[in-house]
Amino acid sequence: NTLPAALRAELKPEQGGFVFQPVREQAIKASEGTVDFGEYFLYFSFFLIVSALLLVGLLVRLNIDRRAGEMGLLLATGWDHGRVRWLLLGEGAILAALGSMVGLAGAMVYGRLMLKLLAANWPGGENLNFLTLHADEPASFAIGGAASLIVSLLTLSWATRVLARLSPRSLLVGETSQTVGLADTAPGWSRWLIPAGILGALALVVLARLLPSQDAQAGSFFGSGALLLMACLAGVWNGLKWSNRASSPQPS
Repeated sequence: NTLPAALRAELKPEQGGFVFQPVREQAIKASEGTVDFGEYFLYFSFFLIVSALLLVGLLVRLNIDRRAGEMGLLLATGWDHGRVRWLLLGEGAILAALGSMVGLAGAMVYGRLMLKLLAANWPGGENLNFLTLHADEPASFAIGGAASLIVSLLTLSWATRVLARLSPRSLLVGETSQTVGLADTAPGWSRWLIPAGILGALALVVLARLLPSQDAQAGSFFGSGALLLMACLAGVWNGLKWSNRASSPQPS
């Protein structure tokens, strides 16, 4: 009875030319593809998200400019700066919550249109009908809505920090900015962002040619674009400072 078990223990299938491969696991891994569309969606949406947050900050500052008299009156009647700021944050939180819900619905439309665009313009004319929008997980919607709400509230808090430096008298007369001009401010660390951004963008471009992974190359491409954008914005900022310091009149 022990002879079959002893033979199986001694016999090696490889010695007889038999090769066993995990065919099912290999097929599943091959069907997954080599392109991580989740990362591509994140890359494509990154600049759009940052632009939206900048727009939120600008709208908050515009709201402060238009309601300067109202906030100055509240401060003059006994409200402190923190309470006025919390009032603005509360209003912004309600709008941010409503915007998050609208954004979730817009994300569905955006995702479907992006998949159709990829399927219609994919190189080589390959059939990408297997690309479908997976929107059946409530956790993903909860994470997306909470993340958008949090970053919106952080942007609101950053945009309303100017209230702590304004007096009731300044707000009552409609002044929502400091009296120090742009030309009177110190150069600061922003001037170092120009060479750092340009050199960093060039370094990523060179590095991308040496990376074997396509995902890493795509990340280097978007990273170099972000660094170049940062350098250009810093250049414009410092250029405006320099033009205001010039002795001869400069065009506005």
